[in-house]
Amino acid sequence: MSLHRPSEDAIATALGAAQQMRADNNDPHHIALALQYLQSRCHDLEALLEQTERYLNFGMPEPELSQMRMLVTRLREQQGETGHDLPI
Repeated sequence: MSLHRPSEDAIATALGAAQQMRADNNDPHHIALALQYLQSRCHDLEALLEQTERYLNFGMPEPELSQMRMLVTRLREQQGETGHDLPI
C-alpha cells in the first residue's frame, strides 16, 4: 500500500482533532496520543535528516554537529520512554 503525505492543512486538522480528543478525555484507543507522539517524533527525525544532509554535503562545524548529537539523544530518550528498543 502506497501512502502519500497529507497536506499541511490536513495534518493541522488531524492534530487539532487529536488535541481536542485528549482535552475531552475521549481517546479510548490512544489514537490521538499516538498521532501526537508520532508527529513530535517525525518533527525531530526531519530535523535530524536536515542536519545529516548538511553534514554529508558540506561537513559540519562543531555547533551544528552538537545540534545533531542533541537530536539523536532526544530521539533515543523518546525511544526509552516507550520501553521499546526500536531502531532509529
